[in-house]
Amino acid sequence: MAPTLTEGDLLAVGPVTGPPRRGQLVLVRWPGPAAMELVKRIVGLPGEQVRLTATGLEVDGRPVPEPYLPSGPRDPAPFEVRLGRDEYLVLGDRRDASTDGRAFGPIRRHDVIGIVRFVYWPPLAWRLIRAIRYSSISTVSPGAKVNMWSESNVNGRNRPWSTR
Repeated sequence: MAPTLTEGDLLAVGPVTGPPRRGQLVLVRWPGPAAMELVKRIVGLPGEQVRLTATGLEVDGRPVPEPYLPSGPRDPAPFEVRLGRDEYLVLGDRRDASTDGRAFGPIRRHDVIGIVRFVYWPPLAWRLIRAIRYSSISTVSPGAKVNMWSESNVNGRNRPWSTR
């Protein structure tokens, strides 16, 4: 999953509380014969037509930006799949050396073990793992001071977001 994750990173994985979203890093069960867990990124959602070309990722005929991928040439091997009602396509961020949905096909919702929340080791690498900008506000008691973070981009740089 380089450059988003590096070897030796320890991750906090939380439960799946809703349908997985495009861009999320997830811990999945490898649907192969050997019991294995992999960290991958969701790029395709149920019912979508996903196409991977030398120029990038397309979903239902529209290009999808992938700012988390390393710069440089992309894998020219074409790949295309129509996802079923309960299927997701997961890919690695290092496409040239990743065992992912191109090798084992779509996964089902029950194969998603959890959502990667943040890197907690090494301490200098503490960062939230986000891919798509979205906001979420939790219910807070009146008068409580809350510091929240605005999710920015995949490199984990966040800026404070205050609520009043």
